[in-house]
Amino acid sequence: MYFTSPVCVRRTGRNEGAAAEIFAEYKIGDHWQIAPGYMTFIGPKNSRLGQFEDNDTAYLRLRYSF
Repeated sequence: MYFTSPVCVRRTGRNEGAAAEIFAEYKIGDHWQIAPGYMTFIGPKNSRLGQFEDNDTAYLRLRYSF
């Protein structure tokens, strides 16, 4: 089992807001991988990304590779 924990922050042009995502990936054995994560949007309500400020997302991904 191994663990990786990337953090990704995307910022658009001036006063357009930002999106931030944090997630971890766990490899379980040779075939399975699980990845929980969270994505949030930040910025003024009338900006390109800020309009999604109320739409934060939490997720859990399960992957089988063969």
